[in-house]
Amino acid sequence: MLNILFLKSKNNFVPEEKRKIKNSIEEVASRVINILDIKGIVNITVYPFVWYIRGKPWVGGVARSKEWVELTIPPKIYLPDDLEGIVCHELHHIARKYYYYTEIGEQRSLLNAIFSEGLATTFEMEQVPQRR
Repeated sequence: MLNILFLKSKNNFVPEEKRKIKNSIEEVASRVINILDIKGIVNITVYPFVWYIRGKPWVGGVARSKEWVELTIPPKIYLPDDLEGIVCHELHHIARKYYYYTEIGEQRSLLNAIFSEGLATTFEMEQVPQRR
């Protein structure tokens, strides 16, 4: 089950933009959930927020838990390929059980972080080749 929740901000998306973002997330997430055989609930929160990395508006994402992805998207200036790529990347983390909030008793390691980021980035590049 896929749930998409838009958080409110003083920089909210206009209705048409919100609809496009929701449709894009639903399309990509549904495809990736099937490819990676993710079971159960997947909650995606979307927060309209502008931040720049190396002078470029950045679509950010974090796999917060086994069923929660947090996205930050700059209104009006984000690139659709960036959004698709980050959805693929973060859902890959969920499929591999690599997320920000670990379960009780689970351990983090540098080696797992290196492999997890590399695998998620490779999956993202395979799914959204125009992002290369």
